[in-house]
Amino acid sequence: MARALQLQEQRFLAEYLIDGDAARSAIAAGYPDPKWGPRLIRKPSVRQALEVELEKRRQRPTVFVSYAASDGAAALPIIGAIRQAGLNISNDELQGGARFDHQIHEIKRADCIVVLWSEAAASSLWVQQEIRQATIQAWSADRLVLAALDDTRLPIGLRDLSVISIQGASDFDTQQLIDRIRAKLADRDSLQRLGPPRPPRAGRAIPSTLVVGLAIAGLGILTAWGLEAFTPSPLLISLTVLVLGAVIGQTARWVWTVRLKRRLQQRVGIPTESNGAQQILIFVSYSHRDGLTVGQLVQQIEQVGYAVWIDRAAAGPQRYAGQIVRAIRASRLVALMCSQNAFASDHVIREVYVAGDYKKPFVLFELDSTEFPDDIVYFVSGFPRIPVATMDSQRLRSEIARLVAA
Repeated sequence: MARALQLQEQRFLAEYLIDGDAARSAIAAGYPDPKWGPRLIRKPSVRQALEVELEKRRQRPTVFVSYAASDGAAALPIIGAIRQAGLNISNDELQGGARFDHQIHEIKRADCIVVLWSEAAASSLWVQQEIRQATIQAWSADRLVLAALDDTRLPIGLRDLSVISIQGASDFDTQQLIDRIRAKLADRDSLQRLGPPRPPRAGRAIPSTLVVGLAIAGLGILTAWGLEAFTPSPLLISLTVLVLGAVIGQTARWVWTVRLKRRLQQRVGIPTESNGAQQILIFVSYSHRDGLTVGQLVQQIEQVGYAVWIDRAAAGPQRYAGQIVRAIRASRLVALMCSQNAFASDHVIREVYVAGDYKKPFVLFELDSTEFPDDIVYFVSGFPRIPVATMDSQRLRSEIARLVAA
């Protein structure tokens, strides 16, 4: 049985769990020499208590906090407050070099991503394509919390999202941040408790030919009885009623399933043919400022035989986030309406990143001659570009057909 820690050892352990710095923790706990830190970590009772605490933290939801190295003085008190609130920090600081791939992995596996935005963050970490992509992925999964350490403007793709200002890191601002993190974690926990839909059990479905045959037999018996062709026994009457009841129940279940499926498709915006088959869906990403031109292009796409999902609402960064992500995931192709307005749109940038994350092919409609930003080129390189000024329906049809078939 492990020996209980002394009070000073408990203080050391609490400090060590903040940042893993044994020397600093020893001084903070009241030891006269920082060399006590490594000694305490090697001590069996302290090591065992540390392992127990780390295991508890591994079982809690994880929060990844990203910030620039030069913002450490402002970030560490915030991270300490998050830990004191009982939340598990999986990684504290984004750096380049050998640890970069590991940190991208930590971002992707964390339950909530907190970005501490500042001038230093904009110039040091946001230039990394993978960091930006991972952050927008967190937004699409509703795992992202943004906090501003200064007045530096957020990059395109995040500028219209809600940001908590924690300049000066007051207790009120920090508590707002913690409350936002807890809300994100609570939402994810609710979804996880619901779990995935259960697959249908094998052997429960009744073959349609058998259902039809039983229905015909039952109706024949009742008809013959009604015409007094013969008098069935009470047992036969009971069996006939049971068969017809089963047929009616099976039919009602089938009708309800079809209606429910269509209702779910309508929520996502997935069109269907008259026979219930899902059409090939093209997601249209565009700036609402180009709405008139885009509307004409959408009509041409529909005229060549393809269904289109297009978001025509224009207000609120979070209003249809889940619906847009689901529509992109359900689409076979993304039609990107390229223009100066589009490349300055937070919505368009996020949609491109989400589509790239799902490996969707693009067809690029050039509404003007604006040069493509580097982060857009990263996702759309190699896909066809169609200048709208010289576009004809034959090329439109052939390019879409080629990408859909790929």
